Amino acid sequence: MQLGFNRVNFIKDIINNKFNGNITKCAIELSLSNSYLHAVIYDTKNKGGIKLLNAIINYCTKNKIDYHKYIFINLGE
Repeated sequence: MQLGFNRVNFIKDIINNKFNGNITKCAIELSLSNSYLHAVIYDTKNKGGIKLLNAIINYCTKNKIDYHKYIFINLGE
């Protein structure tokens, strides 16, 4: 089992709609470094890790947003 990050939904719903495309403001709100969030958003090889997933869950819970749109579970084989 592996957790994953839905980059497209996160950029559209959170970064663009909630923070007007401002990654720095989003990083501050998520308690992440700007460079880390920027790397996760723009480097598609960077899948993000537990730090990012926890930050998304905490932000979404605090703001009453369904975090399942941004985090998925890959059960694999």
